[in-house]
Amino acid sequence: MDGNKKLKKTCTILMIINIFLTFYIFGMPKVYENKLHFTMDHHVIYSRNTQYYKLDEDYTATDLDGEEVVLKEGEYLTYSQIDFPNENFPDIESHVCYREHRFSEEILDEAQYHDAAEEYKHDLDEINKKIDENGERDYMLYRLAIIFWFVIPSQMQLIYYPCGIVGGLIAFAFEKHRFKRLSKKDAYKRFIVTDTVIAAIIITLTVIYMIFPITCK
Repeated sequence: MDGNKKLKKTCTILMIINIFLTFYIFGMPKVYENKLHFTMDHHVIYSRNTQYYKLDEDYTATDLDGEEVVLKEGEYLTYSQIDFPNENFPDIESHVCYREHRFSEEILDEAQYHDAAEEYKHDLDEINKKIDENGERDYMLYRLAIIFWFVIPSQMQLIYYPCGIVGGLIAFAFEKHRFKRLSKKDAYKRFIVTDTVIAAIIITLTVIYMIFPITCK
């Protein structure tokens, strides 16, 4: 009798494990965010159609909106040379930019500056390197949140719970039916072996999918 009690206890533990695993695999996200959304998508792009200058001294100018702006020494001006306006793009024209301000090309005849294309590209490389480092960290946190989706819920993940609950209920009904049928024959060892194999299969498939997930583009 003591032997059967231990076997029943083992069966119960395995039933709980398999019900949870089924809940987990039914509820887990099936499509992951692409890693590039955390890194390259946030890169600052270096445009070869833009000229980059660095100011050699402070300069006060009036932007295209009529606002007086002090341009600071050591900061960048960008000059986008565009062949417009034309009939298709009448509102687009060549302009000089300083932060969020736009100026007419005349500013290039008045301000003191030097060509800084290589400096700007170097600065962008450093910025993008930092973005990649932060993106790697954010992506790892995102993957951890996906692994523990049932512990760390988010607004978008609430839909996962009903899916997981449905899977858990199916597993519960299946396990209960098997246990009731096999317990009549005292076939507890058979139940244990089968449930162990089922748990191993679910865990293996889950781990494989986590290593090689389907990701969005």
